[in-house]
Amino acid sequence: MWGVLVIDLIQFGIAMTGAFSAAVFALKQPQVGGLTGLLQKLDPKTLSFFPDFGDWGLALSIFIIPIAVQWWSVWYPGAEPGGGSYIAQRMLAAKTEKDALGGTLFFNAMHYALRPWPWILVALCSLIIFPNLSDIQAAFPNLDPRLINHDMAIPPC
Repeated sequence: MWGVLVIDLIQFGIAMTGAFSAAVFALKQPQVGGLTGLLQKLDPKTLSFFPDFGDWGLALSIFIIPIAVQWWSVWYPGAEPGGGSYIAQRMLAAKTEKDALGGTLFFNAMHYALRPWPWILVALCSLIIFPNLSDIQAAFPNLDPRLINHDMAIPPC
């Protein structure tokens, strides 16, 4: 069990080092200008807490996405690192119920609260660096145009 614990910790450390390195690199780009520049240059609607419910497409997606995530988490448990047998295996390996609960709460805090933030920062930086798909094509002229799509950067809709 110690081997599993140590390897999990090493893998998490490698993943977080890479994620935070990407976020720092993205924030240091001259177009972004750090975290302060990022917050100043983004459209205020991008960071608004509440969406524009006048847009029915957005309102519908806000209704459908939680239902889809709930369906996925119930129907497809255990095939991703956030649930099912992965968590159960670690919980059953704990010495006590208290240790199992503490470890699971720690995992959820690290996995769902800490780990996404570097990715979110990189995505927000990409809104400034590559506001349109044509900007990606200009930055990478030798890239096959068929590969340039909305999954390469996050342009505004």
